[in-house]
Amino acid sequence: MDLSMKNSLFIIIGIICTGAGIVFRVFADKGVMGTILIIAGIAAFLYAQWGIAEAFAEIARAKGYYEECMQILTVKGVTMESKEKEQINARKKNMRIYSVHRMLTFDLLFYYAIKFLFLTQVKGFTASDIVVVSAFLGLFKVLFQIPITVVIDKIGNRRSLIIADLFQATSVTVIMLSNSLPVLIIGNLFGAIAVAMKDVAEPGLLNSSIPDVKEKSQIYSKIDGKSVGNFYYISAFSAIVSGFLFDINGYIPMTICVIILLISALLATGFTELT
Repeated sequence: MDLSMKNSLFIIIGIICTGAGIVFRVFADKGVMGTILIIAGIAAFLYAQWGIAEAFAEIARAKGYYEECMQILTVKGVTMESKEKEQINARKKNMRIYSVHRMLTFDLLFYYAIKFLFLTQVKGFTASDIVVVSAFLGLFKVLFQIPITVVIDKIGNRRSLIIADLFQATSVTVIMLSNSLPVLIIGNLFGAIAVAMKDVAEPGLLNSSIPDVKEKSQIYSKIDGKSVGNFYYISAFSAIVSGFLFDINGYIPMTICVIILLISALLATGFTELT
């Protein structure tokens, strides 16, 4: 069965809800909350199976935008050779993957809602330490803008996105394991490189995947806007769930964040570099 993004999204939610519910019931002695989460997880699975989550059908929309582009090209009398058809299929695939990738990596899911609590209560850092690290993070982002652009030009958008996701996963992992301020700063260094790389490579990849037609900017805005909108739905959900999971074990939300980033890196391997 070819799953659209709506099905993938609700399957992810179903796994998280069901897993959290089992943890609540078995380990946290919170039977009511666990039961509610398990029921929500089962409902999400059914929602995905029935395919009625139209609000999240971004991949289908991306396909529609693509077909719209192809109709415009056909009306203009553009003939397509076999090589051009392969490139068209690559464009179509890129737009589909982009919708899911952007949704999962626009920002760190399950992380920011508990970041301060994790660093202070679990790792023992002070509020002043966090301010210092945040200052370094901002500085790193500025310093890496130009060098990262040069690197992306050398290795391409596809490889850059894979590296960015892996660097971001490394960043969160280092933060999880940090026991001193220098190590925490190094963790944020990896994160700054990842953000700088993704902010350039991701828009570039989508832009190169959309055919050069008059409506290109509108199509770009639709795909990107819907993907970001779907991210905020998941982000709101993850912020609520991460609070409950943090009460059980502070490392659980951080681990889920790393898993999502690794999944995103795997998704990015499906992109095709287009010129």
